[in-house]
Amino acid sequence: MAASISFNDGSGSQTITPTAGDQRFNGWRPLPMTIGERAVGLGDGDTYQWVHRTDYGAAWRLPNLANSTEAVLQAFLLHANQGGVFTLTTDDSEANVYDSCKIAPGTLIELSDPDPETLEYTLTGAVINRATAATPLRCVYV
Repeated sequence: MAASISFNDGSGSQTITPTAGDQRFNGWRPLPMTIGERAVGLGDGDTYQWVHRTDYGAAWRLPNLANSTEAVLQAFLLHANQGGVFTLTTDDSEANVYDSCKIAPGTLIELSDPDPETLEYTLTGAVINRATAATPLRCVYV
């Protein structure tokens, strides 16, 4: 099995999966963040925040994407960077699947230059979990 990204941009369901080598999300970095107005108290110097919501996010890289999948990769970039929903299947030791992901505010999903030898691509992104009962995004490989 391998980690994957699935999406439906209106033209049908599509999946992006690494073809060889490292078939998992690399550089997984949790990015939980409370959203709301912050202020520093003048009298005590403490930070205060009126929390409206909590975004559970993560930054990651998905390497080893075949050059032959370029059309699907372009469709995904358009879909994700316009705020479309997609699914991250981590294929980690906890079998985590997040089916309501969107790009994190102020970011874009990006595609690397192709590797000069293998012509494979790497996707890089930061996402938030937009599920109704959102939970932290975890990816644990052992």
